[in-house]
Amino acid sequence: WLVSLRDTTRCCPLVFPKFLSAAPGSSRAMAAVANADVTPAPTLLRQRSPEMSGKMLKQMNTEALDDCCAQMMAEQRALMTGVDLNTLQRDPLATCNGSLTWQDVSFSVEQPDPEDGKRTVQKPILKECSGHIGAGQLVAFMGPSGCGKTTLMDILAGKKTAKYSGKVCFNGRERPALFPRMIAYVGQTDIMPAHWTVGEAVAFNCMLKKPMPAKVTQRQITAYLDGLLGDLGLLHVKDTKIGGEDVRGISGGQRRRVSLARGLVSGAHLMFCDEPTSGLSATDAELCVKVLKIMAKKWGVTIVVVIHQPRVEVARLFDQLVLLTAQPGRVVYNGSMAGATEHFQRVGFPVTMGANPTDHFLDMITPGADGADPDRFRAYYVEHMRPQVLDSAARAIAQPGPSPLELLEGERQAALAFGGIPAMSLGVYGVGFGTQFKLVLARKVKLTLRDSEVIGATIAMNTFLGVIMGVMFLNVGAAEPRGSYQLAFLFNILMQVAMGSMNIMPQLIAERTVMKAETDEALYSAWAFIWVSFLVMGAIAFLGNTIFTVLMWAFGNVGWAAFVQVYAWVMLSWFTMDSIFAAVAATAKKVETAQVIALPPLLIAIMFSGLMINKKSNSPLKFLCWVSPLYWATEMIGWDVYGHDADAWASLQAMYGFEEPSHAAGIAVNLGIALVFRVLQVLALKHLNNIQR
Repeated sequence: WLVSLRDTTRCCPLVFPKFLSAAPGSSRAMAAVANADVTPAPTLLRQRSPEMSGKMLKQMNTEALDDCCAQMMAEQRALMTGVDLNTLQRDPLATCNGSLTWQDVSFSVEQPDPEDGKRTVQKPILKECSGHIGAGQLVAFMGPSGCGKTTLMDILAGKKTAKYSGKVCFNGRERPALFPRMIAYVGQTDIMPAHWTVGEAVAFNCMLKKPMPAKVTQRQITAYLDGLLGDLGLLHVKDTKIGGEDVRGISGGQRRRVSLARGLVSGAHLMFCDEPTSGLSATDAELCVKVLKIMAKKWGVTIVVVIHQPRVEVARLFDQLVLLTAQPGRVVYNGSMAGATEHFQRVGFPVTMGANPTDHFLDMITPGADGADPDRFRAYYVEHMRPQVLDSAARAIAQPGPSPLELLEGERQAALAFGGIPAMSLGVYGVGFGTQFKLVLARKVKLTLRDSEVIGATIAMNTFLGVIMGVMFLNVGAAEPRGSYQLAFLFNILMQVAMGSMNIMPQLIAERTVMKAETDEALYSAWAFIWVSFLVMGAIAFLGNTIFTVLMWAFGNVGWAAFVQVYAWVMLSWFTMDSIFAAVAATAKKVETAQVIALPPLLIAIMFSGLMINKKSNSPLKFLCWVSPLYWATEMIGWDVYGHDADAWASLQAMYGFEEPSHAAGIAVNLGIALVFRVLQVLALKHLNNIQR
């Protein structure tokens, strides 16, 4: 399915996401099916028949597809270095058709008035920016620091969280709800789990952004990803960890290229890259931009890149240049990269012989720089270029192109040639919840097993506490009077397990940062993250809680007859308290704040557990016993252990005000509280602590 395009597309295996939209006929595969010799590539290109592709592809077996993929991957590395970008043409089967248009985009921030500190004033960052980018263009946004180039890109990508003015259109239409599925965004910060490997990080995005047809095997996907990693100089670190502060991994420049690769595999129609070459050597920077150029020119992907003063070889790869000056950010040039030098000459600031043109451009438009005159450039732009820019933007809006729904449905119809594929979804996610859950769960399990300290510390700590506290309550089950004396032992088991949920908050807050970056890219929903976190971390907690409870019970010698019932109530209380602490972790900005927020619900649960304040106390707040998970569990445990012993139960009633409990009511209250806080967790994850742009 890939090799048929080798003279025009084998230069880069990035075509893989595009097979979903292009469904190219594979002449190599057709030849394999017919048991014929393979025709030379140029002849295949001339003989390619898109009309026959679907029929022939359905006849292909896995071996034929693997053969095609292997041959393509063997050839593509040499072709990457030898491809002539000047002769590279848009493939006739390419379906990417995403243009971008913006009119009078402005953005301001509120700051204190320097003349009157009690008032605030609006400081303009961007002022009346307009433009149009056609499909398949590689565009550079350049300008001095503070000119608003990243702000403009964030607005165009729909990532800007602050209010702005102006109009932004995709294919001449207001950006719809499906717009996130049209784009890929590579930000300045590389946010990834430290124990992830390079290959796993890229494959994760590949599998979540587009549904895979049934005939595409994991082996073929792996071969494609290896080719992409090779193009970006990452294949030799494919199995190396991303790394972090406490985990040794790849370099910062390699991490930058991993983020770029994750964007490239998405099969997006629009791609936004914020300084993708920062931290890279000149050679690696040129290689990365060359890959972007091929993606844009061959498959029609529209790519916007914020970049700082690239070297000449890199600058020449861009089709269009948008230059902004600062104080405030205003466009001073919006045209072809090739025509920028002539434009500066017309303004009266020619590029000197031997100078890097992009260095000269920024020197001349940076406020305060020697010899710079940004106002002159702005005036020239307004008079000579802006009318044409506004006209092209108006024409693009007046003649809208295909909508995201039409483009996605076209991709799906073409992909059916490769086997079954799910029905078109109108949601913002490329794949269904089941696929999201499966992939996020697989990653979580793998990362947890790699980070052996998590499981090891859980086992060691709960074993230690179980032994130490067990010795403290040694043979408490035989102590007299029965009931009230043993309840302190039972409550300590309950409280220790419930409070243990607080230990998950630091990890949840750390993982939330990754989740925010990935849900911002519409890879998966917050619910997938929540369920996966609960299941995996719940399994670890289950292991630790079981070790602790069994050890305590064995040392306490209370008798095993009621152990199952007690253990069930202990775990139900853990589930309820875990939901509370998870909601707190989703709400708080940092661990210290989370610990402060968690204190009130924890105190309510403990203080109104029945041992200190119960339903028959004189406290005006005794009604809080009804919403204390630990009260219900304490009363139920007391009944299950000593309900059959009239004297012991009578002592519990006299001392703690216990009544014969309703198991159904206790379960309902705990599950109700858990549900409320799980919903609050989802709302907090969706609406709080978002990435601010």
